Amino acid sequence: MRLVHVFFLCLLAVSTLANFAVARVIKLSGQTLTPVIETKTLPSGREGLPLWFLPRAGIAVENIASRITLSFSDRTLIFTPNVGWSGDFVFPALPSPELFGGSVHVALEVLRALGLPLRESADMLDLNPVDTTALLTSIRRSSRVEDGLEISRLTLEFNRPLEFRLEKLPRQVRVSLEGVSVWASADPLYGDLLGQGMVRYSVKPKANLQANSQDNTQEATFTLETVDNASSEVFTLDNPFRIVVDTHLVLEPPQLPAGVALRELGALRILSFDPRRYAVQVATAHSGEVKTVAEFVQGSGAVAGINGGYFDPASGLAVDLVALGGQMLSASLERRSTLGLTADGSPIFGTPKPRYLLETARDTLRVNTLASKPRPEWLTAFVGDGQTPVGADGYATLYVKAGKIVRVERSSSVPAPSEWTVTFQSARFPQIPLELGAALPVRLEWFSSDFNGVQSALSAGPLMIRGGQNVLNGPLEGFDTRSSLWRRTRQVGFGVLSTGEYALLYLEWGTPEEFAHALEAAGLRVALRLDSGSSAAVFVGKDYLNSGFKRRVPNALVLIPRVLP
Repeated sequence: MRLVHVFFLCLLAVSTLANFAVARVIKLSGQTLTPVIETKTLPSGREGLPLWFLPRAGIAVENIASRITLSFSDRTLIFTPNVGWSGDFVFPALPSPELFGGSVHVALEVLRALGLPLRESADMLDLNPVDTTALLTSIRRSSRVEDGLEISRLTLEFNRPLEFRLEKLPRQVRVSLEGVSVWASADPLYGDLLGQGMVRYSVKPKANLQANSQDNTQEATFTLETVDNASSEVFTLDNPFRIVVDTHLVLEPPQLPAGVALRELGALRILSFDPRRYAVQVATAHSGEVKTVAEFVQGSGAVAGINGGYFDPASGLAVDLVALGGQMLSASLERRSTLGLTADGSPIFGTPKPRYLLETARDTLRVNTLASKPRPEWLTAFVGDGQTPVGADGYATLYVKAGKIVRVERSSSVPAPSEWTVTFQSARFPQIPLELGAALPVRLEWFSSDFNGVQSALSAGPLMIRGGQNVLNGPLEGFDTRSSLWRRTRQVGFGVLSTGEYALLYLEWGTPEEFAHALEAAGLRVALRLDSGSSAAVFVGKDYLNSGFKRRVPNALVLIPRVLP
């Protein structure tokens, strides 16, 4: 995400001014932009411009955490929530940045304080920067597949035209940029690329100049690494000036195992599996760890796999239900569609509300949550991963196996992988026995008749197809359809075809609505959306079915060969 502006939410208590500003058309050095850009009337009534536009006017922008730095010529202004605007020159009191239309904006007063030359009229504002240094303002990546041909694009955008030198080497494209500053870019200057033809890109200043360098006539080198059989072409576009690199790669059809078929319907790919030959399983990494889908497939003896449910990228922890072999490893949000799997790997779809139940001599107790940290008033269960401690002083932690207490701890301890524990304050739950060997039956209750017999489960959602009909309803399952989770991106899902085959589903690019419409037209009987976007990945045989960056994930669905009679 180019701009970080969550911290501005506490800064926008701005007063309404009596006279509101009027939006004006922006020009750069007398030239009208295409498409037309206008100033914005901010919530305070002031006239302003978004941070993402300022590099095109010659202003270097740094927006990290809770600090904004703007530099033009020999002046620099720094904004922090606690201090406001500060700088090494004298300037009048300046208004705080404001959030408008999803982007952070600054008032024109800030640009004037920086010394940016402005020529104004009632309906026009001409930004005429005196510094002629070219600025790299953004780096964009995309990839698409058409009839077996992958077309990956990398676009470097600048605030003005510039000279460059092009070299094409084996597995590499190199562009030397003359008289350019790369520090205006809000995008990473290096990284992995979308697609299989492009591998990695980097933009490096000559002589390793630092970000605070005052050298405005430096040279930078852009390098693109490609695979052996990929071909690249470089061209430019205007308004604004862009250097574009398109890389083409002819994709080899995947080698499919027996009982597996691939069908392509436009941008939709359906990888289907004969249910007589293959069973569906949930595969998980250790708590807090992530793997590629290929690693899940290869490590479980499967023939194919797809990424699973939603998770927190920072911690690697699932944010919704994950159950494996009759044990709940991650608690359920209890409102999103879930794929359940019976002992023989047959799928069931529903919305269970799973809880652990403890059977004591007096009554049946419902475990409150699944977590490593206990709470005084709750029964807290946890399935060990060999790393995470449970329990604390003042609590009892029972290790339970096959319905009997096999270990009792009164302080912190670390359960081994798959060891089931429950932690509580014994004074609050006197009916729970504390003696080694005492009976304490534990069962996982789904509280859904559809899930009787389910051993493993994975929540994701929303459900897209049921009974062959499009039933997509994000808000019903607690999804914010205004958030980035609902954007146009790569889409993945799991379903069952009308003919009974299991199906891994992949849409190259689209919204959840477009995905659901495509699946309905393709004849899916039932289909569940999985974590999409940068997590989306389908692996079959020895390679990925889809192009693009593949994020490591904590869990996946894999297809395991059944033992045939």
